Amino acid sequence: MRLIRLAPALLSLALLAGCVGGALPPPTPAANDYKAQFETLWANFDQRYSYFAQKHVDWQALGARYRAQAAGANNEAELVAIVEQMLANLRDQHVVLRDPSGRVIPTYAPGQQLNWNQAVWQQYVRGAGWVPGNTNWGYAEFGGIPYLAIGSWDPKQVKPADLDAALETFRDAPGMIIDVRMNSGGDMQMAYDFAGRFAAVPHIAEYIQYRNGPLHDDVTGLVPKTVTPRGPWQFTKPVVLLIGRGSASSNENFIAAMKELPNVVTMGDTTAGSSGDPQWFQLGAGWSYTVSRWVDYTADKQLIEDHGIAPMVEVNASPNDFAQGKDPVLDAALRRFNVNGPSAAAQPGRVDDWADFGLTAGLSPRL
Repeated sequence: MRLIRLAPALLSLALLAGCVGGALPPPTPAANDYKAQFETLWANFDQRYSYFAQKHVDWQALGARYRAQAAGANNEAELVAIVEQMLANLRDQHVVLRDPSGRVIPTYAPGQQLNWNQAVWQQYVRGAGWVPGNTNWGYAEFGGIPYLAIGSWDPKQVKPADLDAALETFRDAPGMIIDVRMNSGGDMQMAYDFAGRFAAVPHIAEYIQYRNGPLHDDVTGLVPKTVTPRGPWQFTKPVVLLIGRGSASSNENFIAAMKELPNVVTMGDTTAGSSGDPQWFQLGAGWSYTVSRWVDYTADKQLIEDHGIAPMVEVNASPNDFAQGKDPVLDAALRRFNVNGPSAAAQPGRVDDWADFGLTAGLSPRL
């Protein structure tokens, strides 16, 4: 087995699921006016993009570099290739292109390695009585400690009522493990709502700044995002939250909210560092693109974009670990509760039993 690399197209789709809304503005430039299409895109980023200062990007210089190429484009495909090269300089996983068929094309993919291996994970949870949810979540139990894995925050795949029902099942458990290492985003409000099931009192989870002026550093003051207790009761006993490079976008909102709780310990690897609240705009000839609009910080005012959220307890997971059928991150969580995991080698089964779990299922039909 090998350490799974982030699938760029799948991750970009999942990052945008649930966090991009609104109708597309009507296209302004003519379908064959490639210079005007380029200028409209450049201006939209110049006026709206939120991370120029943090990423130290000289947008004027990039415009000058690619403008002549765009003016010389002979067709839409050539223009798109030029635009893609320019946008790659932003190093922003929320900046993507979408072709007329609806296929999403990332402009940047960091190629980060995951600390979660689907085949090994299947063997672990199969040996612990895995109960699959409707689509992209489920639970198991290791020695009396419930384990809840949530592969997406897309409400088309994971229903809050189902997660609430699972919590009710384990209401009297002495602790809980929640695994979101494979969760690359979805709906921020849904993520916050679930975090509210573990919060005894309201608390600030994050701070947001919105782009609000013509200058690249024109942003609002810090706007707090608060998580409040939800449901008839809250699970306030010890929780270990497993995170990693596959944890992105709205899942980082969830992690930011959970890590502020006194009963929660985050464990694993630093998250993806991708948070943009993007908006769609038309390019031309059926193509469209996204522009990130906010700057996202944790409650202690640490920038999430490009930095991620570091775990409280770092646990390394190597390709060799997975090749031996070991999941060091889950093992470490179980040891924290003085529980031994099942032997992965003793749990044979097909790798494709959960082929739609995790990153491969984080696709939203809205895109």
